[in-house]
Amino acid sequence: MKRRLLLFQMLILLFLLSACNNYGQVIHQNKVIMDNQIEQDIDQIEEIPIVMEEPDWSILQAESVMIKGDNIFGSGTILSITGTEVYIITNDHLSTYVLNPIVWFDENTGLEAEVISAAEQLDLGLIKVPTEEIPSDVLRNLKSLTFPDENMDFEVGMQLFVVGSATALNSTQFSSKVVLGEEYHLEFHANMITGKGKALAGMSGSGVFNKKGEYLGMISGAKDDLFVFLPYQIIQSEKILGGIINDED
Repeated sequence: MKRRLLLFQMLILLFLLSACNNYGQVIHQNKVIMDNQIEQDIDQIEEIPIVMEEPDWSILQAESVMIKGDNIFGSGTILSITGTEVYIITNDHLSTYVLNPIVWFDENTGLEAEVISAAEQLDLGLIKVPTEEIPSDVLRNLKSLTFPDENMDFEVGMQLFVVGSATALNSTQFSSKVVLGEEYHLEFHANMITGKGKALAGMSGSGVFNKKGEYLGMISGAKDDLFVFLPYQIIQSEKILGGIINDED
Protein backbone atom coordinates (compact mmCIF):
# COMPACT_ATOMS: atom_id res chain seq x y z
CA MET A 1 0.00 0.00 0.00
CA LYS A 2 2.82 2.37 0.90
CA ARG A 3 4.62 1.56 -2.37
CA ARG A 4 1.51 2.40 -4.40
CA LEU A 5 1.12 5.71 -2.52
CA LEU A 6 4.80 6.55 -3.07
CA LEU A 7 4.50 5.70 -6.78
CA PHE A 8 1.39 7.85 -7.07
CA GLN A 9 3.18 10.81 -5.43
CA MET A 10 6.15 10.41 -7.80
CA LEU A 11 3.82 10.44 -10.81
CA ILE A 12 2.18 13.66 -9.58
CA LEU A 13 5.63 15.26 -9.03
CA LEU A 14 6.74 14.31 -12.54
CA PHE A 15 3.54 15.76 -13.94
CA LEU A 16 4.04 19.04 -12.09
CA LEU A 17 7.67 19.30 -13.21
CA SER A 18 6.67 18.70 -16.82
CA ALA A 19 3.93 21.32 -16.57
CA CYS A 20 6.32 23.89 -15.07
CA ASN A 21 8.87 23.22 -17.80
CA ASN A 22 6.26 23.74 -20.51
CA TYR A 23 5.04 26.89 -18.77
CA GLY A 24 8.61 28.21 -18.61
CA GLN A 25 9.08 27.57 -22.31
CA VAL A 26 5.88 29.46 -23.08
CA ILE A 27 6.99 32.41 -20.89
CA HIS A 28 10.39 32.44 -22.60
CA GLN A 29 8.81 32.30 -26.05
CA ASN A 30 6.42 35.12 -25.15
CA LYS A 31 9.33 37.21 -23.84
CA VAL A 32 11.27 36.67 -27.07
CA ILE A 33 8.19 37.67 -29.07
CA MET A 34 7.69 40.79 -26.92
CA ASP A 35 11.39 41.77 -27.17
CA ASN A 36 11.26 41.39 -30.93
CA GLN A 37 8.09 43.47 -31.06
CA ILE A 38 9.66 46.24 -28.98
CA GLU A 39 12.70 46.29 -31.28
CA GLN A 40 10.39 46.49 -34.29
CA ASP A 41 8.44 49.34 -32.69
CA ILE A 42 11.68 51.26 -32.01
CA ASP A 43 12.81 50.69 -35.60
CA GLN A 44 9.46 51.98 -36.85
CA ILE A 45 9.72 55.08 -34.65
CA GLU A 46 13.22 55.80 -35.92
CA GLU A 47 12.01 55.47 -39.49
CA ILE A 48 9.25 58.07 -38.96
CA PRO A 49 10.52 61.43 -40.29
CA ILE A 50 10.65 64.18 -37.65
CA VAL A 51 8.86 67.27 -38.89
CA MET A 52 10.33 70.36 -37.20
CA GLU A 53 8.47 73.61 -37.65
CA GLU A 54 11.12 76.29 -38.01
CA PRO A 55 10.86 80.08 -37.85
CA ASP A 56 11.57 82.39 -40.76
CA TRP A 57 15.34 82.58 -40.44
CA SER A 58 15.52 85.70 -42.63
CA ILE A 59 13.43 87.64 -40.09
CA LEU A 60 15.62 86.50 -37.21
CA GLN A 61 18.70 87.54 -39.16
CA ALA A 62 17.16 90.99 -39.71
CA GLU A 63 16.90 91.30 -35.90
CA SER A 64 20.51 90.24 -35.30
CA VAL A 65 23.74 92.24 -35.41
CA MET A 66 27.43 91.67 -34.91
CA ILE A 67 29.35 93.65 -32.30
CA LYS A 68 33.06 93.95 -32.89
CA GLY A 69 35.81 95.89 -31.19
CA ASP A 70 39.57 96.01 -31.03
CA ASN A 71 39.79 93.19 -28.51
CA ILE A 72 36.62 91.08 -28.71
CA PHE A 73 33.56 90.37 -30.82
CA GLY A 74 30.12 88.90 -30.32
CA SER A 75 26.43 89.18 -31.14
CA GLY A 76 23.37 91.21 -30.28
CA THR A 77 19.67 91.55 -31.03
CA ILE A 78 17.75 94.69 -31.97
CA LEU A 79 15.42 95.55 -29.11
CA SER A 80 13.73 98.56 -30.63
CA ILE A 81 13.88 100.91 -33.62
CA THR A 82 12.73 104.47 -33.00
CA GLY A 83 12.86 107.63 -35.09
CA THR A 84 16.18 108.55 -33.51
CA GLU A 85 17.89 105.40 -32.21
CA VAL A 86 18.30 101.68 -32.79
CA TYR A 87 18.59 99.96 -29.40
CA ILE A 88 20.44 96.66 -29.10
CA ILE A 89 20.66 94.20 -26.23
CA THR A 90 23.81 92.16 -25.77
CA ASN A 91 26.11 90.91 -23.02
CA ASP A 92 27.60 93.36 -20.58
CA HIS A 93 31.06 91.93 -21.26
CA LEU A 94 30.56 92.96 -24.89
CA SER A 95 29.00 96.37 -24.34
CA THR A 96 31.22 97.53 -21.47
CA TYR A 97 34.57 95.87 -22.09
CA VAL A 98 34.83 96.09 -25.87
CA LEU A 99 37.26 98.77 -27.00
CA ASN A 100 35.75 100.97 -29.73
CA PRO A 101 32.60 98.86 -30.25
CA ILE A 102 31.22 98.79 -33.78
CA VAL A 103 27.78 97.38 -34.60
CA TRP A 104 27.59 95.66 -37.97
CA PHE A 105 24.12 95.64 -39.54
CA ASP A 106 25.35 94.07 -42.76
CA GLU A 107 28.69 93.32 -44.38
CA ASN A 108 29.19 96.94 -45.45
CA THR A 109 27.54 98.87 -42.62
CA GLY A 110 29.42 99.11 -39.35
CA LEU A 111 28.69 102.03 -37.02
CA GLU A 112 30.06 103.14 -33.67
CA ALA A 113 27.80 102.27 -30.75
CA GLU A 114 27.14 104.10 -27.52
CA VAL A 115 26.78 102.14 -24.29
CA ILE A 116 23.66 103.25 -22.43
CA SER A 117 23.54 101.03 -19.36
CA ALA A 118 24.25 97.57 -18.09
CA ALA A 119 23.33 95.03 -15.43
CA GLU A 120 26.78 93.66 -14.67
CA GLN A 121 25.66 90.76 -12.49
CA LEU A 122 23.31 89.49 -15.21
CA ASP A 123 25.88 90.18 -17.94
CA LEU A 124 23.20 92.22 -19.73
CA GLY A 125 24.02 95.38 -21.66
CA LEU A 126 22.15 97.97 -23.71
CA ILE A 127 23.73 99.95 -26.54
CA LYS A 128 22.40 102.24 -29.26
CA VAL A 129 23.23 103.56 -32.71
CA PRO A 130 21.71 106.79 -34.14
CA THR A 131 19.07 105.95 -36.75
CA GLU A 132 20.16 108.83 -39.00
CA GLU A 133 23.60 107.26 -39.44
CA ILE A 134 22.18 104.02 -40.86
CA PRO A 135 21.71 104.04 -44.65
CA SER A 136 18.02 104.05 -45.55
CA ASP A 137 18.23 100.85 -47.61
CA VAL A 138 19.79 99.07 -44.62
CA LEU A 139 17.44 100.60 -42.06
CA ARG A 140 14.29 99.50 -43.89
CA ASN A 141 15.44 95.87 -43.71
CA LEU A 142 16.07 95.89 -39.96
CA LYS A 143 13.53 94.44 -37.56
CA SER A 144 13.18 94.55 -33.79
CA LEU A 145 12.61 91.49 -31.65
CA THR A 146 9.20 90.34 -30.41
CA PHE A 147 8.70 89.00 -26.90
CA PRO A 148 6.14 86.24 -26.26
CA ASP A 149 2.70 87.54 -25.31
CA GLU A 150 2.33 85.07 -22.46
CA ASN A 151 4.68 83.81 -19.78
CA MET A 152 6.47 80.72 -21.07
CA ASP A 153 7.87 77.74 -19.20
CA PHE A 154 11.10 76.26 -20.50
CA GLU A 155 10.39 72.54 -20.46
CA VAL A 156 13.04 69.94 -21.26
CA GLY A 157 12.88 69.07 -24.96
CA MET A 158 11.46 72.45 -25.98
CA GLN A 159 12.67 73.54 -29.43
CA LEU A 160 15.07 76.47 -29.62
CA PHE A 161 16.50 78.38 -32.55
CA VAL A 162 19.71 80.38 -32.25
CA VAL A 163 21.03 83.19 -34.46
CA GLY A 164 24.40 84.76 -33.84
CA SER A 165 27.63 85.97 -35.40
CA ALA A 166 30.36 83.58 -34.31
CA THR A 167 32.65 84.12 -37.29
CA ALA A 168 30.76 86.67 -39.39
CA LEU A 169 27.43 88.47 -39.35
CA ASN A 170 24.61 85.90 -38.95
CA SER A 171 27.07 83.10 -39.64
CA THR A 172 25.74 81.00 -36.78
CA GLN A 173 22.21 79.67 -36.86
CA PHE A 174 21.05 76.29 -35.66
CA SER A 175 18.17 74.38 -34.13
CA SER A 176 18.49 73.27 -30.53
CA LYS A 177 16.45 72.16 -27.54
CA VAL A 178 16.20 72.77 -23.81
CA VAL A 179 18.15 70.13 -21.88
CA LEU A 180 17.87 71.72 -18.45
CA GLY A 181 15.12 74.04 -17.25
CA GLU A 182 15.55 77.03 -14.98
CA GLU A 183 18.51 76.59 -12.67
CA TYR A 184 20.21 79.19 -10.53
CA HIS A 185 23.71 80.15 -11.70
CA LEU A 186 25.77 81.95 -9.08
CA GLU A 187 27.99 83.70 -11.66
CA PHE A 188 24.92 85.38 -13.19
CA HIS A 189 22.90 85.71 -9.98
CA ALA A 190 19.86 84.47 -11.87
CA ASN A 191 17.98 81.44 -13.10
CA MET A 192 19.39 80.43 -16.48
CA ILE A 193 18.25 77.95 -19.12
CA THR A 194 20.59 75.34 -20.63
CA GLY A 195 20.37 74.37 -24.28
CA LYS A 196 22.23 71.90 -26.45
CA GLY A 197 24.21 73.34 -29.31
CA LYS A 198 27.49 74.69 -30.58
CA ALA A 199 29.96 76.48 -28.36
CA LEU A 200 31.80 78.96 -30.57
CA ALA A 201 33.67 82.16 -29.92
CA GLY A 202 31.44 85.11 -30.76
CA MET A 203 28.20 83.42 -29.71
CA SER A 204 27.89 85.60 -26.63
CA GLY A 205 24.86 87.85 -26.99
CA SER A 206 23.19 85.64 -29.60
CA GLY A 207 19.41 85.59 -29.59
CA VAL A 208 17.43 82.47 -28.74
CA PHE A 209 14.01 82.16 -30.38
CA ASN A 210 11.04 79.80 -30.57
CA LYS A 211 9.40 78.47 -33.73
CA LYS A 212 7.15 81.55 -33.87
CA GLY A 213 10.25 83.75 -34.06
CA GLU A 214 9.63 85.16 -30.58
CA TYR A 215 12.66 86.19 -28.55
CA LEU A 216 13.27 83.80 -25.64
CA GLY A 217 16.57 85.05 -24.32
CA MET A 218 20.26 85.80 -24.80
CA ILE A 219 23.22 83.45 -24.72
CA SER A 220 25.66 84.34 -21.97
CA GLY A 221 28.04 81.41 -21.96
CA ALA A 222 28.82 78.08 -23.60
CA LYS A 223 31.03 75.05 -23.16
CA ASP A 224 31.47 71.98 -25.32
CA ASP A 225 28.00 71.26 -26.74
CA LEU A 226 25.97 73.19 -24.16
CA PHE A 227 25.07 76.87 -23.78
CA VAL A 228 23.24 78.86 -21.13
CA PHE A 229 20.96 81.80 -21.82
CA LEU A 230 19.27 84.51 -19.80
CA PRO A 231 15.48 84.07 -20.17
CA TYR A 232 13.47 86.91 -21.64
CA GLN A 233 11.39 87.36 -18.47
CA ILE A 234 14.45 88.64 -16.62
CA ILE A 235 15.49 90.83 -19.55
CA GLN A 236 12.03 92.40 -19.70
CA SER A 237 12.04 93.09 -15.98
CA GLU A 238 15.37 94.93 -15.95
CA LYS A 239 15.17 98.66 -15.33
CA ILE A 240 18.03 99.31 -17.75
CA LEU A 241 15.58 98.78 -20.61
CA GLY A 242 13.32 101.53 -19.32
CA GLY A 243 10.34 102.27 -21.53
CA ILE A 244 12.00 101.56 -24.85
CA ILE A 245 10.87 97.94 -25.25
CA ASN A 246 9.16 97.66 -28.63
CA ASP A 247 8.80 101.45 -28.76
CA GLU A 248 8.91 101.59 -32.56
CA ASP A 249 7.90 104.59 -34.61
